[in-house]
Amino acid sequence: MGLNEKSSLRVAVATYDNPTETFIQAHLERLPFDVMHISRGARHYSDGGVPIRKLLGLDHPSFPERICKLLPEVVSFRVRRRLFRIAGEDELISRYLRQENTAVVLAEYGMIGAYFASVCSDAGIPLVVHFHGADATRRDFLNEFKSGYTEMFKIATTCIAVSEKMRCDLVSLGCPSEKVALCPYGPNEDYLLCKPDFDSNQLIAVGRLTPKKAPHLTLLAFAHAVRTLPDLRLVMIGDGELRGVCEDLIVSLGLSEKVKFCGTQTPAQIREEISRSFAFIQHSVHAWDGDCEGTPVAILEACAAGLPVISTRHAGIPDTVKHGETGILVGERDVAAMTEAILVYASDRRLASLHGSSAREYVCSNLSMERHLNHLSRLLVEAASKNRFAEFTERSSSPP
Repeated sequence: MGLNEKSSLRVAVATYDNPTETFIQAHLERLPFDVMHISRGARHYSDGGVPIRKLLGLDHPSFPERICKLLPEVVSFRVRRRLFRIAGEDELISRYLRQENTAVVLAEYGMIGAYFASVCSDAGIPLVVHFHGADATRRDFLNEFKSGYTEMFKIATTCIAVSEKMRCDLVSLGCPSEKVALCPYGPNEDYLLCKPDFDSNQLIAVGRLTPKKAPHLTLLAFAHAVRTLPDLRLVMIGDGELRGVCEDLIVSLGLSEKVKFCGTQTPAQIREEISRSFAFIQHSVHAWDGDCEGTPVAILEACAAGLPVISTRHAGIPDTVKHGETGILVGERDVAAMTEAILVYASDRRLASLHGSSAREYVCSNLSMERHLNHLSRLLVEAASKNRFAEFTERSSSPP
């Protein structure tokens, strides 16, 4: 079964409300199954944006439910369960998934997996949990979902890691090693059509302005490089809580004429800026709250576009960027080394072009979107084969 051959297998992709990530959209739109998009909001579940209660014909509250709405939440919960036995949201989504003959649930992010663990257990439906980054490392998430993760690791059929570092993290959190599958991301194929400009003086950085991506350290490295090569320019695409800090830093370092903040941009706009650039730069670090990258999609897309990458030896980045072959990797928070890396590519455009071409070739051969989706499809088919209740006919999927 190829990606263009749809299977009748019912797969529920479970997310939080309104996901925007490239990889989640690819899972929703391109997995070769009959995909249901189940989202978990603050108060209810929905399928394709329609509340589950409505789909089950329960959108009009019963008399007991109207009474419960008048009571304080703590009292209401006990009355609903003990006196009226009104079904809660987890019970309803479990019922709905069984009704729809769902073969397997793919939970995007560990937190969603923790919410769906009991749902899938009650419904007898296999659960595959796809981790992406912070959900495997951030201390506040891990503390909040500690008991949920423990239960999820028991119930889940498979937990997916996107890098070797994340695989080790999941095992250290208590996930049985035999349940962890390594399935790296792939970039959007549209980036393969990009043609970088190795005669330009523009570097590009793409990503949320958050502590783990350390945009302030990227700026410091760039500021030092500009002292040697004053014609260099930097375009930063993205937004986040560190934007104000970065803007203050740009002014204080006298970089207002050399750094352009673009905020959030569309993929098409990002590709336009890539076509004006000669290298990609990102200084990812292990943040103070434990937050780490999985495998940064922006770096995958830069490689696919043929840009050499200047980044750090952090999380899944060394799985994607081969030091001295497709880019230059430096230690976390080593601003001096990142400055030197900028100067290497800025002073030797032939090397930048060579590494960019190697990056594109490596991604095409080892980290394509098609390869990612084929591997994920195979994992879902294997998990679905453990569903004793759903009608199951597919027994194989495409080779990687």
